[in-house]
Amino acid sequence: MANSFYGKQHSHETRQRMRLAQAARDKATYKGGCRDPAKASEARKKWWSNISEERKYELLKKFIEVGQRASKRSSKTEPETWVARVLDQMGVEYEQNKQIGRYNVDFLLETGKAIECFGDFWHCNPRLFRPEYYNESLNTRFG
Repeated sequence: MANSFYGKQHSHETRQRMRLAQAARDKATYKGGCRDPAKASEARKKWWSNISEERKYELLKKFIEVGQRASKRSSKTEPETWVARVLDQMGVEYEQNKQIGRYNVDFLLETGKAIECFGDFWHCNPRLFRPEYYNESLNTRFG
């Protein structure tokens, strides 16, 4: 895919906005002109702890929506295709890639039960994975 901006220049206004944004950055998160990952992580944690619950909800909602769009593009995995075929043959009504709160399940059945394909891997089934494989960012297990 070609860079559509190749050979073009930013407008004076855009360059000014970029300069102002750069000046507003926390210098402590940069080391030698490059981002220091540890300091950047601490800065993000501090920023997140200082924003309102409403703002956190808005940001998480946008993050989830983007993830959902990506999930729908990649939802035709072999296990999901197989499960959909079986559910169709059984006459079970379902919604595929359904958002439930901040979670996206592979299948939501009419009974309210969810099916996660390859869930033992993605959600680190504690009977199959050692504790160090637990995904702390999700802080949850489905089972």
